[in-house]
Parts: sequence; C-alpha cells; structure tokens
Amino acid sequence: MGLFDRLRRRRPPADAEEDDAAPLAVQDVDPAAAQALQADGAIIVDVRHRHEYDSCHIPGAHLLPVDEIRRDVSLLPIGKPLVFVCEMGGRSAYAAALAAAAGRSDVFNLDGGMQAWLAAGLPTEP
Repeated sequence: MGLFDRLRRRRPPADAEEDDAAPLAVQDVDPAAAQALQADGAIIVDVRHRHEYDSCHIPGAHLLPVDEIRRDVSLLPIGKPLVFVCEMGGRSAYAAALAAAAGRSDVFNLDGGMQAWLAAGLPTEP
C-alpha cells in the first residue's frame, strides 16, 4: 500500500460525527511525505510564478501558476494524486482547495512550501 492509500485510510477521532468520517479533501504533508507521494506516482504541481520556478523547483514538478488554476481548474492533471507547492504554503493551499472544490479528493499541500523542502535538504533543480 502506497503513502497516498495510507493517508486516505486515516480514521477520524472516536468522538467525530459520522459526517466527519470522510477523508479530508486537502491534507497538508511535510517534505518527506511529499517526496514519498511523488515516488508513488503523485504529480507535484508548482503554483508559483515562472521566475520563481526557474530559480529553483522540485525535480519533475509541473509549473501551473495559481492564477491559471483559478481561471480554469480543468488544467490540472487527472488520474493521479496532486501535491501542490509554492514558496511557503499559502498559494499552494489555495490551489489545493480549488482542486478539492472542483471535486478532486486526491490533493495534498506541501506544508511550508519550497522553504520547507529546502530546509529538509531534498533535491532541487535550478
């Protein structure tokens, strides 16, 4: 079972309402979990501006600025889980929420963004 499946199977607290039993539409993940999700086939969606992406990004990440997602959420790749990333986590959380509002249940937000990824010492491309 991959990391995505394990995260989806997390159970709510025992005192949660029955309606709370559905998995959260967007889940924050740390850099190691984001890297593991990518290794399991998830797509990293970098929602920053082109100049930010060009200066440093996660290997294999797809650039899709948040403004483009806001205009047309159908631009998002389908068929695989998505991990959204920005510089610090705010724009990516917004983009992930847009995807969830459009019906996606396989969305994750890299908590702390590229700053957390870099602090974890994970690989980047210029």
